[in-house]
Amino acid sequence: MEFASELRYFEAPPEQRAAVQEQLRERLSAHAEIRMAYLLGSFLTARSFRDIDIAVYFEPDFLHTVDPLRYCFQIADELERAVRYPVDVHLLNDAPCGFRFEATRGVVLVSRDEPFRIDWTVRTWQEYCDFEPHQRRMLQEILKPFAERYARYQEAHHADSVAER
Repeated sequence: MEFASELRYFEAPPEQRAAVQEQLRERLSAHAEIRMAYLLGSFLTARSFRDIDIAVYFEPDFLHTVDPLRYCFQIADELERAVRYPVDVHLLNDAPCGFRFEATRGVVLVSRDEPFRIDWTVRTWQEYCDFEPHQRRMLQEILKPFAERYARYQEAHHADSVAER
């Protein structure tokens, strides 16, 4: 069984994507417990996509009454039936900063409290901008040994290919 062969990709013209986006907006707006929701990912940015990614922020009191993960799956199922594409619904309330940042770069589908959404977005971007340089430096430190080994491999491989000529 080869996993890559099982992945299914979809393509949709701009007018169909706009219609899907409007269906998503309507369906999500019917959920009073959703304070805000974003459309993000390859559905917006790429020619083909595997699924439609939605990030939702629920009213905090509501989250105490349900299993958040299970509820995200229920909403995803509802949206999939409506738009006929796979949908992933991600919880924003306790999401890591990097994901929150990426979500805010998407399209707003629902915003029941615009001052809250703007304040939340500003705080997310501030946190991201404060942390991102440190994150990049940590990643460089983690990857440094691999980069050095790859450089040695490239040098050895290049030397072998030159010797063969």
